[in-house]
Amino acid sequence: MWYSLFSSAAYYGCTACIIESVVIILLHNKNSRKISEDFVVPLLRTTTAGCRPPGRYEIVMNNNYMCYCGLYCENCAVKAKVEPAAKVLYEEMKKAGFEDIIRFIPDGEGFWRFLKSVSQEGACISCREGSGNPGCAVRICAKEKEIEMCALCKEYPCDKFDEFFKGYPILKSDNEIFLRDGLDQWAKVQDERKAKGFTYSD
Repeated sequence: MWYSLFSSAAYYGCTACIIESVVIILLHNKNSRKISEDFVVPLLRTTTAGCRPPGRYEIVMNNNYMCYCGLYCENCAVKAKVEPAAKVLYEEMKKAGFEDIIRFIPDGEGFWRFLKSVSQEGACISCREGSGNPGCAVRICAKEKEIEMCALCKEYPCDKFDEFFKGYPILKSDNEIFLRDGLDQWAKVQDERKAKGFTYSD
């Protein structure tokens, strides 16, 4: 298996791919489940700039929004609906002169600071960057094990996912796509959902 990884990386003439191969081997030996060639080779070819074979899906997503659990932040209602709505509300209220009178409204200044922050900076920067529930057991575990996606862990699915699967039934099948078909197909599914206006709360 590992010989084929290095051969694939060398074929596409990319030193970064070879380095990434070494990283995946180390993760595999340390705490990851056995990863098939059908997953690893596409992963190497699609996550490293300049190495994409012709005709493969061009990933649109922001990798920082790939949650450890397998959710994709940009398909969350906060990113997809709340933040855009906050921008519209802030701009319309500003045009209507609320910025000048907000101090006269009870708790108005605190609300205005919050609305401005959400509209300009966003409400969430992804769980990888520190947003979300600081006590999330899944995130804490993944970071401790230095695993990029929980689906790659040899213990997945563990009891930490019991509540996740109840709240996000689609998550289980998404992680199956990630393992079976690779990052390309998983990313394509997420991008297509985003384009259609899908959110997990729908």
